[in-house]
Amino acid sequence: MYLQKDGVAMGSPLGVLFTNFYMGVVEERVFSRICRPDVYMRYIDDTFVMAPSTQDIETFRRLFEECSCRFTVEYSKDGQLPFLDVLISPNTSGFNTKSECPTRVKASTIKAYVHRALSHCSSWAVTHQELHRVAQVLVNNGYSNRQVSREIKLAMDTWYQVEQPTVNTRTTTNLYYKGFMHRDYQKDEKAIRDSIKSHVSPGDKKRGQVDYLLSN
Repeated sequence: MYLQKDGVAMGSPLGVLFTNFYMGVVEERVFSRICRPDVYMRYIDDTFVMAPSTQDIETFRRLFEECSCRFTVEYSKDGQLPFLDVLISPNTSGFNTKSECPTRVKASTIKAYVHRALSHCSSWAVTHQELHRVAQVLVNNGYSNRQVSREIKLAMDTWYQVEQPTVNTRTTTNLYYKGFMHRDYQKDEKAIRDSIKSHVSPGDKKRGQVDYLLSN
């Protein structure tokens, strides 16, 4: 069983120290009420436990939660359990271990390759060649064609949406000025109208004139 502590903030440089101290105090309280499991290993707030039954695991978790610790529990499947990027399986004398790469890490690797191709290549033709090379490299290193194709498509869609310029559909432009209602304010407005009429022309020549509205 893999226990993962929920809600621990690790942003501070002292986060690891405080977490280890806190978990050590909690463990003393829990193990004063229940026998320590045959296998109990912890790295900061991630805990690996081996117990005789699921009921023992639930009792173990309940005692931790009574000490204000909420845990996410993951049980072994087909005799294997991933723990901190290590895939663990039991044998007659202990455990077998091998490297385990979570799906989210694989997806991030593909996205990094795609982003690099999109940001570094100078043309779409070169980009296509680079993406084809990247896909081949990933497949050669154990990635599935389906996963590579899916992540490349998602990355391309995201890039396209971000990079496309926003089309301005507005047909008017508002000009604002700070007007003070003195006796000659009408002269100020006339001067602005005359300036626009003399120096501003419409971008759409079919309109033939400039429409304007003075707003305070």
